Amino acid sequence: KNATVFYGNANNAVRGETPEEAARLDDRLIEAWSRHPHFRVIENFSGFEGKMRLLVAEIATCLGEPVPPEIRRRYLIDYPDTEMLEGLEDCHRIEIEQAYLRSAENVEIRIRSQKSGADSMFYETRYLLSEGKRRLDSELRLSAHNYHKMLAHADPDRGRLKKTRYRLNWKGTNFDIDLYEM
Repeated sequence: KNATVFYGNANNAVRGETPEEAARLDDRLIEAWSRHPHFRVIENFSGFEGKMRLLVAEIATCLGEPVPPEIRRRYLIDYPDTEMLEGLEDCHRIEIEQAYLRSAENVEIRIRSQKSGADSMFYETRYLLSEGKRRLDSELRLSAHNYHKMLAHADPDRGRLKKTRYRLNWKGTNFDIDLYEM
């Protein structure tokens, strides 16, 4: 979904095209680069500072470095009105499936697919376990081929986790609402 509100001249005085023309050019650029193995789109749903945080995290992921830490708080909430969420302009629905792989005793490896509209992304996340603590070691982007290949090593005792995530930004703060499949 193009954020045509960001394509106007108010935030870019040298832009010569209309918001609709800019959105079409954006779509053409995405199509032209979409098959490149390092192609990334940094979403525009959390303001400029949020977009820069996503950019830094994506660069770290591509380099196999730990993603910069962020403060996360988790809350148990009543089941939300999903129609209302999907009607919000800045709310994005993401389908997530993750599996845990068989691994060494002090390492936890999970792989996940994230689908938003027609776009899919795949990740491998490794945690080191020591003295009862879990520490993020690395997170890497995977190709679809490697993701499906790695699924063959999923731990059958742990099953697969499926959830729908609604991601939204409210007053500069990002929120993820996860609804788990039972």
